[in-house]
Amino acid sequence: MAGYANITIVGNVGKDPEQKDTKAGSVAKFSVGVSTRKDAETQWFNVTAWGKTGEIVMRYVKRGGSVLINGTLQVRQYQAKDGTTKTSVDVDCKELVMLGRRDEAVEAKSQNAQKFQPPAPVMADEDLTF
Repeated sequence: MAGYANITIVGNVGKDPEQKDTKAGSVAKFSVGVSTRKDAETQWFNVTAWGKTGEIVMRYVKRGGSVLINGTLQVRQYQAKDGTTKTSVDVDCKELVMLGRRDEAVEAKSQNAQKFQPPAPVMADEDLTF
């Protein structure tokens, strides 16, 4: 029976995506950090996006942005330069949702607050009580 490991992660982009050209076409690579709690250790996932999704990533996804990634999971081990065995957790992106940046949301909220000025009350002479 054939199968695959599907994963959905929500986190922040660790660095601006890099574009690589391969025999299969252009690909965008970036990392996403996920923390379940403020004091928890961040788990890092290497994300690969192909085709149109990769083009969108290169155009719009930036370091610090919040994203939701749905894709297939691949865990691989490799030898580091120092001879130790390392583990890499890779996600082949099938779906991407950009959730925005935390600082953009705060900035937009403060700009909207500055733009909103409640209208001055309009009073007629008969509304005066003295």
